[in-house]
Amino acid sequence: MSPKLWLFDFLSRPKDLESTTLAVGCWHIWEARNDVRNNQVVPNPKQTSLRAVAYIDMIQQNCFKPTPVTRRVTTQPQKWSPPPPGKVLVNVDPALFADRRCMAMGAVLRDHNGSFILAASEPLVGFSTPELAEALALRRAMLIAREQRVHQVIFESDCLSLINRLKSSNQDRSQVGSVVMDIRGQGSILHFGKKIAYLPDR
Repeated sequence: MSPKLWLFDFLSRPKDLESTTLAVGCWHIWEARNDVRNNQVVPNPKQTSLRAVAYIDMIQQNCFKPTPVTRRVTTQPQKWSPPPPGKVLVNVDPALFADRRCMAMGAVLRDHNGSFILAASEPLVGFSTPELAEALALRRAMLIAREQRVHQVIFESDCLSLINRLKSSNQDRSQVGSVVMDIRGQGSILHFGKKIAYLPDR
């Protein structure tokens, strides 16, 4: 394919952010070309790319707002529901600290009698959206359960949008989607209810 055909093919199917990324990248390359032509200044390719990335990040933060995360809101306190006999229930939840730009996760493992097995709290890398934090927390809780050799597990999360992603068979190329693929890779998923994820014995 020629560059022209490639460009037309790309522009026929991208999302708005992808089109914006291409336009900003081309603009910075053109600006660097003009510096060479008009000012005889040879730009550093790395600096040119870093400026383009910074510009794209600024556009993304201000023009492409993330989709709000759907959370269940209730006025009545929720009672803890035990898992079926022989299985372990893992309640997992993230915490985001906007003032420090960091986040963490917590998980509690209990058996069908409600007896405490294990609790864990760990920092998560970076600072992101609540939905991505939920996904990262769930993935880490699955690894903790595996490290403890607990396989008959039910994972519980209150993030409905994440559960819907896990239930969907559509290919998800978003940042959350890549974590969802990792979660699916932990084992064959049997079923996802409204908020409970069932994983088989490994």
